[in-house]
Amino acid sequence: MSELSSLVGQWVSRGIISEQQGQQILAEHKQPLRVSISRGSLIAEALAYVGGILILLAAIIIASLYWPDLVLAAKSGLTGGSAAIVLIAGFLLPASMGAARGRLRSVLWALSVALLGIAVGITLDGLHWNDETGVFAAAAAAAALAAPLWLYHKSFLQQTALGVSLVLAVGSAAAHLPNDRESTIGLAIWGLGLAWLALTWGALITPQRTGYLLGGAAIVAGSQLTTQLDWGLALAGASVLALLAAAVYVRDLWLLGVGAVGVLVTVPLIVDRFFEGELAAPLALLGAGVLLIGLGVFTARKRGGAEAKQRAEHRIPAAYAIGLAVAVAAVMTVVVLLAGRAW
Repeated sequence: MSELSSLVGQWVSRGIISEQQGQQILAEHKQPLRVSISRGSLIAEALAYVGGILILLAAIIIASLYWPDLVLAAKSGLTGGSAAIVLIAGFLLPASMGAARGRLRSVLWALSVALLGIAVGITLDGLHWNDETGVFAAAAAAAALAAPLWLYHKSFLQQTALGVSLVLAVGSAAAHLPNDRESTIGLAIWGLGLAWLALTWGALITPQRTGYLLGGAAIVAGSQLTTQLDWGLALAGASVLALLAAAVYVRDLWLLGVGAVGVLVTVPLIVDRFFEGELAAPLALLGAGVLLIGLGVFTARKRGGAEAKQRAEHRIPAAYAIGLAVAVAAVMTVVVLLAGRAW
């Protein structure tokens, strides 16, 4: 083990830098990251997960017995208080846990975001707010907490909590439009996914793998909500083809996987809508399968070497990413507002 690899491994173990940062440092020197793992920290992490599961089960049982009898203030206080407790617990984890601290903190903070959203939703439901407004307020509150947590601790779960919260907020906001059909909501989510991918491409949203996964998933999910219309089905087909091309360009297997899922759900819809005959569907699936296998092999072969360095080579400047995301947000806002009025 080289001196640099050992030193960086110690930094990661002590929580000074993240594992991703350590890999990026060593990628420049073409050295693997070796992290020393403390058996005590692993045991503490495992006990924390098991204890959390037991607490969750107990809470579910207690809630099923007494929840209907609680007043609104008690329900809101219990869920909101639980969110605060797990949030503070994430801050108080000792540095001696090493890399385990980061993983456990991610779980606790993602749980706090979910609990805050639930608490706001319970409160507004008890105050008899309509469903769309309640979901929007709960999702907005969750996103308001998830954003600074992600900025402080840029992990998979923190970015996922932020992304899911924003999808719910954008979708429920679109549901307030006069024409609240699924296609309008789908367009809003599709636009959010495209802006998310643009920011990820410029490395403004990290980890980038997670950003590509969430952005691609939002594009696929949003486009699927529009497929009851012919133009929406065309949008879904074009979206998955664009995702596959983007995955090959940036050499990302997660984005390729999202595109593959999009193909699996979109191709049968296109065949059923526009093609007739018993052989049309299996031939279309055969062609899609061959294409996906080829893309998977090609992408895997091109990912050899220093992955972090390759990812940097396929990155656009931050200013371009921001401009692209702003342009997408502006255009899609106009499109969704028009769709909500006219279609």
